[in-house]
Amino acid sequence: MKANFQAYQVSQALQDTWALVRQVNKYIVEREPWKLAKDSKNSQVLNQTLYHGADALRVIAALVDPVMPDAAARIRRMLGVNVESWTVRSPEGILALAPVAPNDGTVEVHLRTTSSGFLSGEVGLEGFEKTVNFIIDTAASITVVSEKLSQEEQLLDLLQPSRMRVFGAAGVTEDVKLLQLPKLSLGLHSLERINAAVLDMEPVNETAGFTQAGILGGNFLKHFRVYFDFARGSMRLESLNKVKTPENINPETVLSNP
Repeated sequence: MKANFQAYQVSQALQDTWALVRQVNKYIVEREPWKLAKDSKNSQVLNQTLYHGADALRVIAALVDPVMPDAAARIRRMLGVNVESWTVRSPEGILALAPVAPNDGTVEVHLRTTSSGFLSGEVGLEGFEKTVNFIIDTAASITVVSEKLSQEEQLLDLLQPSRMRVFGAAGVTEDVKLLQLPKLSLGLHSLERINAAVLDMEPVNETAGFTQAGILGGNFLKHFRVYFDFARGSMRLESLNKVKTPENINPETVLSNP
């Protein structure tokens, strides 16, 4: 988990954290402390169960703190514990981002965190009056548009003749439809002719808390130097290209991590 956070593989780090959450939940369910509490003979086992469960929650709070600080704070308040010294960097060790200067090609974008821990930003698509929410995924090599969004009138004519093979956390998906978006914007930055895979986002939206219409992947983000400020809930994009660059990717096989 630590290596993934340090490499800005936030989605993978959170997936590992949720795996731990599931293990803790399984431990509690199997131990059934609510039943143990009914018999004083089980007091030692009960105390061990409650201790290990509470301590696991303390660790989970530390793991989600970088992206869900409010949730981490609520867990600590319920447990009656303070922030551990090893989870806090001293002020002199924190590098503050310099203010954004006008016309320097740098844009700061506000992010929200979904209930499942993904970072989400508002993306503009040509032909749409309102922005839509896209998960920001540095581990995905291509941008993704949801099946539902792809059915909108503005996107119906953008399907490409080629299909894709996508490798993701759920396995390999064959014969994936491909769109070429005329223009995609994040903040004040826009790129033209961005390829996007069409995938079912419903499993993601079941636990997201608010609707995600796609995933912003590496074929957009690679044109920028990206900084995340988890404490402020924002990301900064510094353009690496002075001129808008068309897509150059192999449509046959694409690595992704939706």
